[in-house]
Amino acid sequence: MKSRMNRRDFIKTGTAAGLVSTQPRNTSRGNDDRKVKLGFIGVGGRGTTLLKTCLTMKDVEVPAICDITEKNLHNAQTLVESSGRKRPEGYSKGEEVFYQMVSRDDLDGVVIATPWEWHVWSKYSYVLIAA
Repeated sequence: MKSRMNRRDFIKTGTAAGLVSTQPRNTSRGNDDRKVKLGFIGVGGRGTTLLKTCLTMKDVEVPAICDITEKNLHNAQTLVESSGRKRPEGYSKGEEVFYQMVSRDDLDGVVIATPWEWHVWSKYSYVLIAA
């Protein structure tokens, strides 16, 4: 017979798990100078916050950013540059320009922070998953 966890035990367990996840990781790998190269699609409010978080990590590079709003793109490129990194290439010419960015072979991953209206299954989502 399964025992049910009460609310107090659930909160204690959740808090403990949260504290463990914030502890420094074991860095016994030695000198690992590899960098993760991320592209960003959508750098409005949420995307800019995610970009700022990634820029606090010394092992993250941002070679490309895509946003159809020129102002958002420019602001994000400036953020990357002001963090001491190379200014990323910008993609902003139309709703399908992200195809060009995700086809780059120098990206390890892509952070997608587009508006909720774009979060639907379509030909676009297949390309992003497959890329």
